Amino acid sequence: MPISNPTSKQETFWGALFAAATGVAVLLQSWHALHWGQSSWQMTDWLIDYSGGFVRRGLAGEGILIASRATGIPPNLMVIGISLVFFAILTAFLVKSARRFVPLPLIFSGLLLGAPAMEGNAIRKDAMILLVLVFCLWLLQRSSREVAKLAAVNLVAIVALLCHESFFFLAIPALVLVAGEQASQAPRGNTSSGFWRGLLSLSPAIIAMGVISHFHGNQATARAIDADWHSLWLQADPATCCTVEPQAAIDSMQWSVRQGIALSAECLHQFSHGIWVPLAWLVLLALSFYFFLGWLRPRDGQSTQSARAQLAATMVFQLVMVSPLFVLGRDFGRWIFLWLASSLILHVFGFGLLDFAPEFWFFRLCRSMGERISNARLLTRFQPRYWYLLLAGLPACCWTVEHGFRAAPAGYYLRLLLVLTHHWRGPL
Repeated sequence: MPISNPTSKQETFWGALFAAATGVAVLLQSWHALHWGQSSWQMTDWLIDYSGGFVRRGLAGEGILIASRATGIPPNLMVIGISLVFFAILTAFLVKSARRFVPLPLIFSGLLLGAPAMEGNAIRKDAMILLVLVFCLWLLQRSSREVAKLAAVNLVAIVALLCHESFFFLAIPALVLVAGEQASQAPRGNTSSGFWRGLLSLSPAIIAMGVISHFHGNQATARAIDADWHSLWLQADPATCCTVEPQAAIDSMQWSVRQGIALSAECLHQFSHGIWVPLAWLVLLALSFYFFLGWLRPRDGQSTQSARAQLAATMVFQLVMVSPLFVLGRDFGRWIFLWLASSLILHVFGFGLLDFAPEFWFFRLCRSMGERISNARLLTRFQPRYWYLLLAGLPACCWTVEHGFRAAPAGYYLRLLLVLTHHWRGPL
């Protein structure tokens, strides 16, 4: 299948269009975020702190609380500013490094950067978590002393885990394999011993995840955190402030694992206009493979088929590793975004399962599935078009036909146009 020229006029046009659409969506989201309060999942996710004792996800909120008190800057402005900085850095990295492998329209589409922009999640920890993965991979590629390098990776990973435990699923397994691959290239090394050495190398971060999971929080913890930000809720959203009980991400601190699984399981019984919701999510997963592999550009000296098999195996591996998030939380669109973005980041750094640890059945399975997906008839017979991406989007949570359309660039801006028209004309 022909691969688009990275400098073609068509890619430049569509890339500029999707970049502008994403940029405007982020600006609008930032404006609305000024009034996000107690009921905002995005804002409360950042502001979980240690006022009720040590708890998962609390490091970022504790840092913001201390910095806000020291500087007098409102914490919600800090959250917005920090999120935008991380999102801008992630955008710069993907444009500079990933454009070599996939076209700009895909990078700014509703499957990648456009997903958090149009679904209200640019003001969240997701970009930060992905950038920590980038930083850890960069550290592992450095030629510094092995002990110092691994100590730095573990320290950075633990900091990320203290901010959000999702980092474990999308980053730690891949980092174990990268460290293991480096170990297998050492004198008298082999892939099997390299894997176990990689696992040992990341054991401090793995142990930290176990400790963090134990401190999941309870009702008293959630209430203490919520009380810490009561003045902020009054200031940011006085119209709906305030409920007695914590809400959104702070409320989730008191959820049990069973409650999280029960919320995710509700999706199994949901339909939208006769469409079974889990089937819709599976279609989005399949379309993601189609677009990413269909537009993939090989490295110099690498065949297109080999490049596709490599990325497909990575995507299968990452999907399996991220899959617990689909069980523990129902933000399925966010998990797909993190899966796609982390897979692309790993591909940029040359991550591959094609030759790693053939004696382990799981890696063989990932490679086999990757090769089958990359050889799929849909990829070999049809070429994706940039305009298809106008209709591709990832609802952050709870898919419906309407929400699926609104999450795509075409639906997002059609809805925005209707809102503006209604505002200018007055009530219809």
